[in-house]
Amino acid sequence: MTRHSAGIDIFYGEGVGDPPRVFEVELHRWRDGFGAGGGRVQAFAGGRWVDVAILEGEPAALPPPEHSPFAVLLERLHHAAEAEQPVAGLIDECLTQFAATPWADQLPLTAGRVCLATNTALPELLVTAVTQLFARGDVPAAVPLAELFGVRRGGAWDFDRVEHIRGRLNGHPESLGVEAECWYRYARANPNRPTHLSQQLADAASLLERATRSGSVGVAFSEGVLLRELTDMLRGEFPSDRPLSGLLPSHRRWAEAIRTAIRFVRTILPQWTAQPVPPLGPAPSVLHPDDAKLVRAIRGLAAGDRGGEDWEYVRPCGRAFHTAMPLLIARSTRDLADYLAAWEAAQQDGPDWMLDVIMAERR
Repeated sequence: MTRHSAGIDIFYGEGVGDPPRVFEVELHRWRDGFGAGGGRVQAFAGGRWVDVAILEGEPAALPPPEHSPFAVLLERLHHAAEAEQPVAGLIDECLTQFAATPWADQLPLTAGRVCLATNTALPELLVTAVTQLFARGDVPAAVPLAELFGVRRGGAWDFDRVEHIRGRLNGHPESLGVEAECWYRYARANPNRPTHLSQQLADAASLLERATRSGSVGVAFSEGVLLRELTDMLRGEFPSDRPLSGLLPSHRRWAEAIRTAIRFVRTILPQWTAQPVPPLGPAPSVLHPDDAKLVRAIRGLAAGDRGGEDWEYVRPCGRAFHTAMPLLIARSTRDLADYLAAWEAAQQDGPDWMLDVIMAERR
């Protein structure tokens, strides 16, 4: 069987000879499937994918053909994730089919991504399958996913851990998102300066801009866009006008909530109209739990709720938690002393826009 490395197409060949050493693939399969762009043509032999040709031209992702034995299963899995339905049963189906067809490596790779995006517990068999694909060395997409499993497990973060993971990543597009998440989690584990001055968050934002530039769809794209929106909020940027199309519904809700939080922080309070907000649902695992509380807390303030469990949690955390935290505290109390404290903090190291907002609100 052969495939194009940019997609998940599987084309069967008829064996010639006894034992067969040559396999003929119908010409129209190659023309229709591989004519979409450049990339590697591979054959599955000896338990791994082997390069047999390199096609010139720009790589292009190819949709799975109708005859693909696992296309329907992948479609059902994506549909369940988009519809926010339970996916554990489909994950088990992917693992069962992969055990019977070891060349169908897109099954555990897609299942792993969906597990992370839907907060579904990772089966040990799935972790083992992805780890084995990583060790084989012939499935580039397995490398960022295997590293991402480790990132999401948590643990202590320091510069050495980030560099260790960066050294293990490859040139696969999803590696950019994993590296960005490493810098983001390192920044949240080392809150020693206002977030708008955090170099780690700036590095994460730059990587995420590159990772999501394609404007594609899918689970990895959804997580990249959501994390990009969060780094915008933490760094005190203006709300983005980039489209949120192609995101999973849960990630889109959280991205919209983050934009609401950004607008509230940057808008002069007398010009803000508080409105009820719909439920958010569980936070996607790409977000640090503290940042999920932060988004909920600011969203609550924007809706006119100056209390609440989330706000009480984030309020003492200071500017290393969010650069506008002194301003948010002043808005929650409407106390002149708190506004003066916010003014002094902004005078010390910015950002300048916070000085303008405080001045306008205290006139």
